[in-house]
Amino acid sequence: MTEFIYKLKSKFISTLPYNNPIYKAKAADGLQLYKQISNNGIKQDTETISNRVDGFTTTINTSNLLKSSCTCNDGGFCQHQFALVFFLWAQYEPLTILFQEWRSAGETSLFIQPKKPSSLSSDLSFKAWIEQFDIVYDQFSQAQSTKNLSIFQNLYEEFFMSLTKTAPTEPTLRNLFLLYGGLYAVLKFNDELKQIQLSANTKESFLYVHLYKLTNKVSELAKVNKLSSIPDDKKIIIENSLSFIRLLLDESDSLQYELMKLYEVIWANVLNDEEWINKELTILKSFTSIHATVARSYLLFLSGNDEGAILTLKPDDLSKLPYYISWVKELLSQKETERLPVWITYLSNKMGEYVRTVPSTYQGSRNMVSILVNLFKQYALLIKKEDPYIMCLQLLLPYSFIEYSQYLHNKGYLKEWMELQVLLDFDDAEQASEIAEYVIQQRADYAIPILHQIISHFISERKKTSYALACDYLLNLQEIYIKTNKEKLFHRYIHYLHDETKSLSLFQKLLKERGLHADV
Repeated sequence: MTEFIYKLKSKFISTLPYNNPIYKAKAADGLQLYKQISNNGIKQDTETISNRVDGFTTTINTSNLLKSSCTCNDGGFCQHQFALVFFLWAQYEPLTILFQEWRSAGETSLFIQPKKPSSLSSDLSFKAWIEQFDIVYDQFSQAQSTKNLSIFQNLYEEFFMSLTKTAPTEPTLRNLFLLYGGLYAVLKFNDELKQIQLSANTKESFLYVHLYKLTNKVSELAKVNKLSSIPDDKKIIIENSLSFIRLLLDESDSLQYELMKLYEVIWANVLNDEEWINKELTILKSFTSIHATVARSYLLFLSGNDEGAILTLKPDDLSKLPYYISWVKELLSQKETERLPVWITYLSNKMGEYVRTVPSTYQGSRNMVSILVNLFKQYALLIKKEDPYIMCLQLLLPYSFIEYSQYLHNKGYLKEWMELQVLLDFDDAEQASEIAEYVIQQRADYAIPILHQIISHFISERKKTSYALACDYLLNLQEIYIKTNKEKLFHRYIHYLHDETKSLSLFQKLLKERGLHADV
């Protein structure tokens, strides 16, 4: 057993690097648990030794610690496994000895960083930086006992943050080094995401919270490293990075928007040179992916060639409209009144079809409509003409129903407001229902005409389930009429409805059961 303990120590120190903050945290938890373990539960065979730890069955693989297991399903070398190792060691030697050797080994562990380049010429080699990133990433990857959701947090907190310790000290070089190191880490985020399927909630909790820390840092560094502020003797680093930056035009669906926005921010700040832009445009001509097309369009936009940028876009690919919206926002912020009209026209021709076909949910369409309405409103204020804003509100109906109703009401255009309430029609009852629910939350009185349409639609289907839905909406309508002091109008409507549906005995029966009879 004594020989086994010393072999276990050797594998423990070599396999679980002390400088890994996750291991250190789990080891600290293990220290709180190991004294609770009893000798009575130990089971051992030729390859494993196991015991109960804090209610979990914990097994140590004596040949390969990373193949150890625990019923807590942590996914990595967990606190219970640390506790069992500490328990086994403490039977023969003080734990302080194990910790002293573990800590000492950490000085030459996997997280020792590559030696800093000693000369300026080495510092100026982009290729050397990428090789350095590769080495550090290989070391980081080997230290990950298993690939699980913690990989995204570790990529930011361990891999990227470790680069700050080896970055050059000269400010310009340091910023560039960390900029490219951050981009390297983002690309690794993308590679990892390709290998696993995550739900939207899981992405929010385990991916984006760490990814956005990284992309925000990269964007900050890009804005610090504007090309105009880079000394000429260091621009060779940037020029040599063009093919690396092109890796952001990844054709996968995982992080396409985030990668494309980073491509834009790098070109807008770090690579904004006419010669380099023309060179990149020439290279991208041989690329056929939609991301390369968007990239070409952006570079033309960056050069001020708006007509060329629009001609480059694929007219049938509506899904990329959000990219162009951000460009228009940029022009608005710069008050580029001469460049904006061509983009406003382009958006006007595409946005109606976009909100009706691309978003998968009503709320998705509503979110995009809010963005577009606000953008056109800003443009109208900039040029001091309301026409583009009104056109936007009309083109985006029925999704812009709330905004257009409010606009007409606030302006006192009562005739137009009434026409909108009465004439707005819906092809799809489900769509109308979603809009009605949203409108009720915002301005209940605006929902009255829509509810009348929905009720009429469900009655016309002449099915029991449809009649039941019609009654549900009648109760909603009654509540709104009462809240808006229009209960008499509702009474008239119910009498009219009874007369019109006398032949529909099942519907009449449901009306009575719901308390919606004619003398209500």
